[in-house]
Amino acid sequence: MDARRSTRGFRSGILADTENRRPIRPRRLAAIAAAAIAACVPAAARAETLSLLVPAYFAPGAGGTEGYTDGWAQLAASAGKVPITAILSPNSGPDSGAVPIYTVAVANLERAGGRVVGYVNTHDGALPLADAEAQVTAYLSQYPGAIDGFLIDNMSSHYSGLSYYQALYAFVKSLGAYQVIGNPGGDTHRAYLTAADTLVTFEGAAAAYPAATPPSWVAAQPASSFVNTISDQFSVSGMAADIALARERNAGYVYVTDQSMYSTDSFLYDRMPSYWNAEVATVAASGAAVPEPGAVVLTALGMVAMAGAMAQSRRRGQTARANGGAPRSVERIGAG
Repeated sequence: MDARRSTRGFRSGILADTENRRPIRPRRLAAIAAAAIAACVPAAARAETLSLLVPAYFAPGAGGTEGYTDGWAQLAASAGKVPITAILSPNSGPDSGAVPIYTVAVANLERAGGRVVGYVNTHDGALPLADAEAQVTAYLSQYPGAIDGFLIDNMSSHYSGLSYYQALYAFVKSLGAYQVIGNPGGDTHRAYLTAADTLVTFEGAAAAYPAATPPSWVAAQPASSFVNTISDQFSVSGMAADIALARERNAGYVYVTDQSMYSTDSFLYDRMPSYWNAEVATVAASGAAVPEPGAVVLTALGMVAMAGAMAQSRRRGQTARANGGAPRSVERIGAG
């Protein structure tokens, strides 16, 4: 291939590789650009998507909104749209035996693509460890094959309580690859990530959420390590803003409800949010966490342009040597 043919190829969208005497076609350029973009996006940002962690503290057949009377059926209907994990709590923990309506509801949700974790209240570590372990095994025996993990509620946030939760975590992991979600309800020691796979770093009213900035170490962890749960959010626009803020704060799980933690008429999480469909749509639209796209694309295009310039420079050098001369040097801007 001579230099003139290489030049024609470049102008028609085919960049010549003069060292190997073969053209770099648009597909190869696209691959270079894709690789450059991938290199600019952190691995965690490319992989993790936002999930809903729903405290489903209502019996099957109740708790539904937006045309549903059954909140568990409502969850199952949405499980194919976004990742959903429901927290199972038949009796503020497991009941004395399997409850048939829960057996059916859990199976339906998992068949639709959802996940289920069992609720265990540790009362800030005051519950004897053996009792907490007994609740874990009760869920597994009552709902065999249906439990994906455990929500460890009222987890202590004090360093002095860490060993209790590390022991409970080790016990759960000895039984299988179950997810352990710890709920201290707010900021906690980073060391608690040795006692849970996922931590609830905010659980509170929407009015307090904007000011509840997480500690700096949260940003360096996978988003799947954190949950933000927001109540008392009475507007769809506010719900969407809370979800966006949760994403910004590196929370991989979120839940927003218009129920109030201050209500005297009902207890929190005894029904689905009245704007559940909008919440599902908002989470679905959030997609994966990605950096500012402009910077990534410009970097990738710059890398491709640089590759093209280098190939063209080599081509000119080879042409000059073939003609008995030397390649023209690059002028320096501002050189004296």
